[in-house]
Amino acid sequence: MRLPILLLQPRQQAPVERLWAGHGEEYFLLDADEILAFQADGELVWIVTAKQRLLATQTLRVIEERLKEPQFQRVIAMRS
Repeated sequence: MRLPILLLQPRQQAPVERLWAGHGEEYFLLDADEILAFQADGELVWIVTAKQRLLATQTLRVIEERLKEPQFQRVIAMRS
């Protein structure tokens, strides 16, 4: 099974973007600087931070388009 993963690349003084993410019934507004990676699992997109994994409120494609600079790259991980 192939799972697309978006890994954030280090950036220098890029504009701060914020994304909404949920955990259960709670929602959080995350700065892009907090996000280590996005992981797609079927229709779900997980936002991975240093402390937790949260469910994104948008699709991976929308997240890619919203981030203003190319600060991540798409990686396909192979699972056996």
